[in-house]
Amino acid sequence: MKIVLLTFVTLLSFSLITQAQITALPCDMLGMSVNVGSQETMINIYHSGQYLTHPQTENIFMWEFTDQQGNIVHQDTLVDESTVTFGHSWSLSDTINVTVHFVNDSANLDNWNISQGLPTNGNSINCLFEDQIYWETGDPTPWGSWTFIHNNPGVDVYEPPTCINQDQIQNDFICTEEYAPVCGCDDVTYSNICYANYYGGVTSWVDGECATAVNDFEVTPDWNVFPVPTSDGLTVDGLPLGVWSVKLFDSQGREVLKKDITNGDFVSMDRLNAGYYTIQIVGVEDSVKRVIIQR
Repeated sequence: MKIVLLTFVTLLSFSLITQAQITALPCDMLGMSVNVGSQETMINIYHSGQYLTHPQTENIFMWEFTDQQGNIVHQDTLVDESTVTFGHSWSLSDTINVTVHFVNDSANLDNWNISQGLPTNGNSINCLFEDQIYWETGDPTPWGSWTFIHNNPGVDVYEPPTCINQDQIQNDFICTEEYAPVCGCDDVTYSNICYANYYGGVTSWVDGECATAVNDFEVTPDWNVFPVPTSDGLTVDGLPLGVWSVKLFDSQGREVLKKDITNGDFVSMDRLNAGYYTIQIVGVEDSVKRVIIQR
């Protein structure tokens, strides 16, 4: 009866996909079923995610079977395959834990969400299924069959990618000093990709400096800083009346100083190490200039 019900749900879901051009269904609408081909020493389990998620060629199923002591008795990763099949030697009295992690980075639930009047999010398919099987005898299979105990639905375990990967940060990595700025996903300007990757730890970036603000002037002012190089600080000249925020970034793209100034103010840098820095006036288009501290 369970197999018949799952087959009916699968066919109904496939009909919905065909009619509404839905390419994927939520994790809790997918499931596993033990095929009739399973025998005392043979497991054959079907997963509906293969036929209900497109593109099918990108479907990845990571299967794991463990005994009650946590020992792995079978492991397999299948691509574009609906069924896991293998022979085994465990006892018919054993209860086996079944876990399958199903992912498809090219599929999402946007069309399904639209059909349900829900907002879209672009999240890729990432489902976890956990259940147990045991050898059942009696009605409706007096000869015995492997059967799921709980018939648990899938759980959506999608997590958005993080911007900062601490594992890739290597503060002793030697990067070149050319200025080819990139804007990291953390909205910090790094002097080049090397610094973004190994010092910032960012997982994505775009070419160019980060846009910190829109242009507040009808015409970009002709501003400047002096002296360059400097040993203790800079004077900012050429700004219009008003208070402006100045930021200073080191060669690794890290913000090391932030201060509100007016035209003609001196920005002290006597506590900073010698090296290359980037100064930026927030709200001024093309306001980045390179400065050098020498001692």
